Formats: sequence, C-alpha cells, structure tokens
Amino acid sequence: MTIYKLKIMLLLAVMLCGIPAFADELSQNDLNFKLYDSGTAEVSSSKSSIRTADIPEKITYEGKDYTVISIGRSAFSGCKSLASVTIPNSVTTIGYRAFNDCKSLVSISIPKSVTTIDGQTFRGCSSLTSVAIPNSVTSIGDDAFSGCKNLASVDIPNSVTSIGEYAFCDCESLASVIIPNSVTTIRDDAFSGCKSLVTATIPNSVTAIGLRAFYNCSSLTAIDLPNSVTTIGDQTFRGCSSLTTVTIPKSVTTIGNGVFSYCSSLVSVDIPNSVTTIGSDAFYDCESLASVTIPKSVTSIGNGAFKGCNRLYLYQYKKDGTATLLNAGIYSDEIYRKEMFNIPEKVLYKDTYYTVTGIGSDAFSGCKSLATVTIPSSVTTIGFRAFYNCSGLTSIDIPNSVTSIADRAFQNCSSLASAIIPGSVTSIGKNAFKDCSNLASAIIPTTVTSIADGTFSGCDKRIEYRLKSDYTAYISEVGKSVKTADIPEKITYEEKDYTVTSIENDAFKGCNKLTFVTIPGSVTSIGNNAFRDCSSLASITIPNSVTSIGDNVFRNCSSLSSITIPNSIKSIEESIFWNCRSLASVTIPSAVTSIGKSAFYGCSSLASITIPNSVTSIGDNAFRNCSSLASITIPNSVTNIGKSAFYGCGLVSITFPSSTKSIGEGMFWKCRSLASVTIPSTVTSIGKSAFLGCSSLASVVIPNSVTSIEERTFYGCSSLASVTIPNTITSIGESAFQNCSSLASAIIPSSVTSIGKNAFKDCDSLASVIIPGSVTSIEDGAFKGCDRRVEYRLKSDYTAYVSEVGDSALTAVIPEKINYEEKDYTVTSIKNDAFTGCNNLAFVTIPSSVTNLESTVFKDCNNVFVYRLTGDYTAYVSEAGDSVLSADIPEKLDIEGTDYTVTGIGDDAFSGSTDLVSIAIPNSVTSIGKNAFRGCKSLTSVVIPESVTSIDDYTFYGCKSLASVVIPKSVTSIEKWAFASCSSLKKLECKAATPPVCKALVFNGINKRNCTLYVPKESLNAYKSAPQWKDFFSIETGIKAVSTSTSASAIEVERYTIDGTHIASPQNGINIIRMSDGTVKKVLVK
Repeated sequence: MTIYKLKIMLLLAVMLCGIPAFADELSQNDLNFKLYDSGTAEVSSSKSSIRTADIPEKITYEGKDYTVISIGRSAFSGCKSLASVTIPNSVTTIGYRAFNDCKSLVSISIPKSVTTIDGQTFRGCSSLTSVAIPNSVTSIGDDAFSGCKNLASVDIPNSVTSIGEYAFCDCESLASVIIPNSVTTIRDDAFSGCKSLVTATIPNSVTAIGLRAFYNCSSLTAIDLPNSVTTIGDQTFRGCSSLTTVTIPKSVTTIGNGVFSYCSSLVSVDIPNSVTTIGSDAFYDCESLASVTIPKSVTSIGNGAFKGCNRLYLYQYKKDGTATLLNAGIYSDEIYRKEMFNIPEKVLYKDTYYTVTGIGSDAFSGCKSLATVTIPSSVTTIGFRAFYNCSGLTSIDIPNSVTSIADRAFQNCSSLASAIIPGSVTSIGKNAFKDCSNLASAIIPTTVTSIADGTFSGCDKRIEYRLKSDYTAYISEVGKSVKTADIPEKITYEEKDYTVTSIENDAFKGCNKLTFVTIPGSVTSIGNNAFRDCSSLASITIPNSVTSIGDNVFRNCSSLSSITIPNSIKSIEESIFWNCRSLASVTIPSAVTSIGKSAFYGCSSLASITIPNSVTSIGDNAFRNCSSLASITIPNSVTNIGKSAFYGCGLVSITFPSSTKSIGEGMFWKCRSLASVTIPSTVTSIGKSAFLGCSSLASVVIPNSVTSIEERTFYGCSSLASVTIPNTITSIGESAFQNCSSLASAIIPSSVTSIGKNAFKDCDSLASVIIPGSVTSIEDGAFKGCDRRVEYRLKSDYTAYVSEVGDSALTAVIPEKINYEEKDYTVTSIKNDAFTGCNNLAFVTIPSSVTNLESTVFKDCNNVFVYRLTGDYTAYVSEAGDSVLSADIPEKLDIEGTDYTVTGIGDDAFSGSTDLVSIAIPNSVTSIGKNAFRGCKSLTSVVIPESVTSIDDYTFYGCKSLASVVIPKSVTSIEKWAFASCSSLKKLECKAATPPVCKALVFNGINKRNCTLYVPKESLNAYKSAPQWKDFFSIETGIKAVSTSTSASAIEVERYTIDGTHIASPQNGINIIRMSDGTVKKVLVK
C-alpha cells in the first residue's frame, strides 16, 4: 500500500466520523493555529512570553481564508506575562485550561458568539479583576475561574444553566453574586473560599445546592434560600462566620451534615415542619446560637448537631409527648458555670407538658464546671458524647430506667470516681467512659449484653466488677495504673449483696504498678493471665478457698519473691510462674497432681523446690532456665516428665525415680553444672537433645531398657569421658555424641545396626572405637574430627581389623586381642588405607597376630616408628617414616604394662628414610635386617651394638653421608654390599679380633684412600691380609673421634605418652615429642 493511498483512507475515515479533517499548521504573531479542511481554524498554542494577543477573525494561508472559531485546549496556559487578549466574534468555544495560570491577565471580554466556557479556562488568573460573560454562554465549566483572587465582580447571564464544581472557588475578592433564574443546581464548592462574598442571590429555579457550595465564605451575612430548594449539601455554609440569619424554606426535608457548622455569628434559626432529619454536626460550634425551634416532624438528629452551641438551651419535642434534652447551654444566663444541674422529668412547651426521656448527643459536652447532675427516672437513653469532657463531674446516678449508654457518653470525665451501671442497661457504647482517669470502680450488671470496644479505655485506676444472676460477682478488668487492690468479699448493688467469687482472665494483666493485692476468702478461682505482667507485685497470699488457678496467672511478675499455694489447688497450670525472676521459694501442696508446661520457666532465682508424692506428671519446659536450681527431688509418683523440663537449670546431679519411663526431648539441655545422672532401668527412651550441652557431665550409664540413642542426646557434653551403651541399643542418632571432647573410647554394642550422621563428630580425645559387624550403616561424618582415634571393625569369625585411624593420631598401640561382650577378637589385619593421611603419627606397635600387612599401609606416615611385637615378648623395628631425622631405639617397650625387648631392626626398616641423620641402636638388638638403612643418604654415623653378630645384605647401602661406622667385636660376618656406596666414609672402626668374613662387594664404592680403618692392635696384620679389609690404604690401631653433631634450633611444643595422653613434663617410658618445626621424635625417659 502506497503512502498516498493510506492518506486517502485516513481522510475518508475522518469524514465519516464527523471529525474536522486537519489540514496544516500556521504560526503568526506569536500565535500557532491549526487549520482544517472545513475552512476553520483554532488557536492551538502561543509563545510563552507573549504579552498581548490580538486573535484575528480570519487568517489567510496559501490563498485560502480560514475563520478562527475556537481557542484550543491550554492554548495560552502558563503565559504568565499575557496582560490583554482580544477575542473576535467568530470564536464560539474557549477550550479546557485555555488561559490557565495567566497571572498578568487583568480583564477579558468574551464575545457573544461564545457558548461554552470550559473547565479551568481562567483558573489561577490571579490579576483578573472583572469579566463579562455574554448571554450566549450556557455553561461555566468546573474550576473555570477558581483561584482568580482579584476577581471583584462577575455577571452571570440568564443564558447560563450550569455552574460547574469549584467554578468560582477561592475568588477571594468577589463581594456579591447574582445567580440567574436559568440555573437549577449550584454544584459542589462552586463559591467555596470566597472570603469577601457578602451577598449571594439564589433564584427560585435552584433546587439543589451542592457540598461546600459556600464553604468558608466568611463575609456572607445573610442567606435567603428559595422555596424551590429541596436539598442542602453537607457543609454548604460551613465556616460562614459572619452569617447572622438564614431562612430555610418549607421545601427542605434534610439539613445535611455540618451544613451550618462554625457559623459563629448565627443567632437564631427557624427549622420548618418539612424537615425530618438534622445531620451530624449540622450547627456544630455555632457559639452565638441562642434560639432554635425544632418541629415535631424531625425524627432524626445526628451526633454533635448542636455541639459547641454554648448559649443554646434546647429540647426536641416529639409527637409522642416526649422530649430529648439536646443542649444544656453552658453559657446561657441560666446555667453559666453552674456546678449542679437537675434535669426535669417534664418540661412545658406551648401549654403542653413533655416527658424528658433522653439526653441528646453533646447535651452537656464541655461543661467543665459541672460537678453533679441529676437524671430523672423518665430518661431511657444517654446520647453520643452527652457528658463528653465534663472534667469536673465527680459522680453521677444513672437511673434504673436507662437502657443504653451511647458512644463516648462520659469520655474525658476525668474527675468521675465511680460508675454504677443500673440493671436496666443492656448496652454500653464505644469509648463510653474512655479516659475517665480517676474512675476507681465500675459495677456492671448481668443485663449488659453488649460492651463496645474501648468502653473503659484509659480508666487506668479502675477495678471493674461484673455481676451475675446468682448474686455472685467477679473482677473482669483492672486499670493499668492501679497500685493496690483490696478486693471486697461482697458488693452491695441495688440493695442486694453480691459475693466476689472469681478473678477473671486477664483481670490485672499489665498492671505493672501493682504492689499489693488482697484476695478475700470468697474467691474460688483465678483465671488465665489474671496477674500477668504485674512486674512490681512482690508477694501475694492466695486463700484456701481458691480451687483453680489458670494458665499464665503470674507470668512475668518479675518482682514476685515468694508464694504459698493453698492445699485446695490440684494442678499447677501452664506457664503460671513464667519468668518470675525473683521467685526464690514456692511451696507446692500435697494435693497437686500435675505441674503444667513452662510452669516455672525462667524462674532464675529459684534455688530448690520440693515436689510432693502426689505429682504424677511434669510438663514440657516446666523448670526451663531455672538457672539457680541446683537440686530437685523427683518423687516415685512421677511417671511422665515432658520435653525440656529442666532445660538450662543449675542442677548438679539428678536421680530419677523408678517410676520414670522416659526422659523427654531436651530435658537437661544446657544444664552445664550437671555432673552426674542416674537413669533407672524403667526408662525405655531418652529423647532428642536430652543432655545437650551438659558440659560437666563426666559419665553416664544407659540402662538395658533403652533401645535407641536419639539425635543430639549427648551433644556438647565436653566432660563426658565414658559412656556405657547397652546391648539393647539398635541405633545411634545424628550428632548423638558430637563435641564430647573428653570421650576417650567408644564401644559400639552388637545390637547397633546404624550410626547416624556426625554421631561422634569432633570427639577429639577419642582414641579407640570398636565397631561390630552388626553395623551396616555409618552415615557421613560419623567420626569426622575424631583425629586421634584408632577404629576397629569386628568380624563374625571373632577376628578384627584396623579400619581407620584419625589424621592427628600420634600413636597407635594395636592390641593382639580385643575383649568385646565377653569374647576375644584377634586383630589379624590392618586395612591398606587405614593410616592414610596420618602425617603426625610417631609410634605404632603391631601384634604378632597381624599376619597380612600391605607394604603401603604407612606410606603417608613420614615420621612414624613401627614396631612388630612377637609372641616371646620381643619386638623389632619394622618400618620408619621417610622424614625421620633421628632414631633413638629403646631397649624395651612398655605396652599396656608389659615389657617387650627390642631385639631387631627388620628388613627395609629405615630404607628410604632419606632425612635420617643419626641412629642410636640399643645393646638388646641382635639383628639388623637386609636393606635396613639402605638409601639413608643423610645418616652421618652409626655404632653397631655388641649384641649384633652379623651385618646383613645391603644394610647401609647408599648411605652417602655416612662418615663414621663402629663395628663391634661380636660381628663375625658382613653380607654382600653391606656398606657399598657409602662414599663419604672417613672412619671405619672394627673391634673384632678376627676380621669378619666379608661377602661380595661389602665396601664397594668407598674411597679407601680417604677412609682410615681402625682395628685392634694385635689384629693389625690379620686385617692387612684379609680379603676386602686389606684394600684400605690406611689401616691403623687405636680410636680416632670424628664429630657428627648437628645444631638444631627447633624446640619442644608438646609431649605425649605412648598411648596418646598429653603430659606436661617427661614421664618414665617412651615419650612422643612434637617439635616447633613440625617434626615428631621419640625418646626413652628412665
């Protein structure tokens, strides 16, 4: 589709819809025009700085004339410098906001051709002083002249039928207005805020006047409403403070809310018989109003209709012969500053007596000097705010005829001391007695079925009594500022005695100034939360008549130090003493059978308590956070103890009675002082977190009756050194023993099939763990952080193996047998990766029962010494770590009280220990195996003891730093390659009288020119002729010392015994020492 065709189609659409087709735009003399194909034009906009505007009747464009017929939307809006404008007779429409905010425009002449002045056309033209509206105009739009503060006069022609909302709002200089007969409605806020308006003429054509039409026209002195008006909108004349007279026609049926409110100069008003309703606040604060006639036609008068009419003494007379006191006129000559007022039972009006049956809304509102008032027995209703703010009123006698007390009736009667509600009353309105700050007592009969919200709000000194049909009474509510309460045994009401039998739910709740209360012997029950949050209450005596005390009764009574519970009480309910931080002692009577949930929760000063034999159950959290409670005796009668019952208590020890069947969840959680606990065999379950955080608990025996150890049961019991797990346990739950940092061993019984996640996590003192074959599931992290443990797995054939060793283990003394459940299990193997990552391991002994040992078992243990034990109580060094610096081999090993003599160094024992500098071999050693020191390239010297008779193959092969060797006289043979490639050897001392027999290449690779051979004097010639010995160039007699000492800056950091126990100073036997450079060495202390 071409652009040309599209234009044609759009043109046709516009023509068919009846919309003028837009042709072009033209700018001329600071004005912009829109031109239409119909030959007409519109002023669309102007230059913002324009000062004068002479709008032409016609404009010519490209040889064609266009007639200007309209001033468009916002055409001159915001042209703040525009002072004058000429509008030609061709213009018929002035658009929306056309001259809005033209603040310099002083006057304007609207031609007779204009029919409509649109909304906000001249809004904010604050310099506009006058405007002539021609007879052609039929409507003045909303806000048309609003804010024209200097507009002093305006002539509205008879052609106008409609004046829009806010049309002349805030025209503060407008002094008078005549509304023509053509107008039928004056819309909302049409003249509101016209402060200078003195007169307003409203014609007979007007039937309705909108909301706030003349609001705040403070200079308006009189208004004559025509008979045509049927409706006067809310607040129509509000704030017309100069209005002295008003004529309300008989056509009006309703006077709306606030219509004449704040008309402070209005002296009198005559309400016609047509009116049936007077709205709320209709004449509010008409302080000069002294005379009002209310016809019998009025059936409804809204709240506050005459409030603040302080000179008006007014009754409403009704067709049924009754009257309602509407206003007491507190500044009238009759009762000005009167302290006492007697409402008559009958009043005379036009020769007829009317019975006074009601006190209307705001009738005495603000009578601050009024001290007493007499209400006759004819009165049945007390209206809205009837005595509001009567701050001097000290007492009031409400007659038995009154059936209802309306909202806010006595609000702010701050001197009123008591309120006795008669038995005739069925309802009390919202905030009826609100802020009666000195009200001490309120008696409410059973007839009252409805008490609205806030009835006694702010009556903080009152005690409120409710009466019942059986002539009993109860305390229903007490003000928050009450300091003492002497509750009477009886209340006299309407010549009858009512016995006080109960204190109801929440009665004294939040009375934080209450220090003392007396409860009479007539009271039998105290309801839930009755004294809750009474933080200043120090003591209270509960009489024997009380048989029930509800939940939370003394909760947060933080000053309560002692209490005696009477024998009549059978149960201590839930949270009754919650957070009574000062409660040091309490006596529980023998009649009590249960202690409820959280009963003594947070009683941090409670040091001891005696639970009588009558108690059968202790509820959840019953003594939680009783941090001073060091001891408690639980009687045999108790069969159930709830969750967290003693959480956070200061208990040192606890003995459960034989009647106990379960230890609830979290029962002793955070009892940090609990050192011992005796669990009877009747207990079948121990709940989750039961002993969590009991950091002083040293040992515990779990009876055979228990079948499982739940989650976190002993979590954080950091002093727990031993625990006996019976053979009835089938599972150990998640984190059951986590952070039991003193636990040394864990023997899992054969009944256990699963060990939960983190069960023994961070038990960093755990040295030994025995796991039976029955365990089929060990969850992640079960032994995580147990870095010093040796873990044994048992098998069905009564053998065992080492399955895992903690990364931080220093020693591992592996037994030959493990006694488990009265049976011996022989340790026969070590899992190949059992010692993986044990970088700090220094000492291991392996019994002779271990027959199958992989060569890579200790591949990561670079500082270890491994000893193999034999059946004849001898041992030999079987392996040493690659990073061992020195080796002081002991003569004997003390293994669990048994001495093993070290008699040998096994094959390959130190092979690959490339950092080994020195070695001390005891005289107990009789054999040194093949390759024993092969490749120890840092070894500088060696003295072979007298007990050795032969030196095996490759024993010192490749010890390239070896400078000195002493061979004892006991050696008779040296096997092949024994000292080969010891290229740094400088001194070789052989004490044997007969040169030992040397196999092939014993000294191969030794520079025999640089190495001196020292031999016994008498054997010199024998060595010079013996095979391989004779190859040394220098063979001498005597001993020459060669220094092999090395300096070391490392210092000792910590020391352990051979079984891994930390020690502060050396102890006899083998000591394992960790050095500051990270190395570990072993020494024998004698």
